[in-house]
Order: sequence, then C-alpha cells, then structure tokens
Amino acid sequence: MLNPFRIGSNEAFAREISRQLSQRGWDSVLCFTAVPPPAVRDFLGLPNVAFDVLEGPCEMGSAGIGGLYSLFRRWRPEIVHCHYTGFISPCPWLAKLTGAARVFFTDHTSRETGHSLRRAAAWKRMAARCIHWPMSGVVCVSH
Repeated sequence: MLNPFRIGSNEAFAREISRQLSQRGWDSVLCFTAVPPPAVRDFLGLPNVAFDVLEGPCEMGSAGIGGLYSLFRRWRPEIVHCHYTGFISPCPWLAKLTGAARVFFTDHTSRETGHSLRRAAAWKRMAARCIHWPMSGVVCVSH
C-alpha cells in the first residue's frame, strides 16, 4: 500500500490491472494510505474501480489488524493482492477468514548486489509456513 501523490509506474500498473479485470467482468478495489489527489483519482477511476483508504496497514498492532479486517469485511474480495505490505503480516489469514479464495503478495524489496540467502533456523521456517499457509502465491519484481 502506498500514498499515490502523482501518476507514476505504480499508478499505471494499478490502472492496467483494473482495466484487464474489467474486461473479464471483475471489479477492482484500490486501497491506499491516503485519498489520491484528483488527477490521480481521474487517471485510476475506471468504471469498475472503487477506492478505499487504510491508514497504517503494515502495523502489526490492533489498529492495523482491525483496519484490514474491516476492509475485507466491507468489500468481501475473492482475490486479495497485497503490494507494499510486510511479507510477514496477518493479511493472508485475515483475507482467508473473511472469505477470500486466493491471496497473493508482490515483493517489491530489493536486495543488495551480491546478497546471498542463507537457510533460516527451523523454527523460523515453520513459523513462516504457518503464517503464509493461506497465501496462494508470491510474485517478485526481480530475480
């Protein structure tokens, strides 16, 4: 989630996804951390698009979790696709608990050049599996 203050690549991506969803008869709810300015709303405002605002979605506290839960209850999405939220979050579980059939996450983080992954401790891998159990897939913006 982000605060769209101008028309950039993320807004173009959101518009294109919404356009393609419209061609297939689906609606798109774009959720940001603030109301987009008029120029951005006009750019994103296709007939199938609705806007919503969720302050502090990445916070693990009760306000962030309660806000996500309310958002999912209000819109009852079949598919949830999270961008710019933390990888370890309650979002997949909240989406599933409120009826979403599929939950996706796009990882927008960049690793340092030469970064190599190392295997996490067994308890961390098990915890991540439990947290991500409802997740249908993860999309990475680069290798």
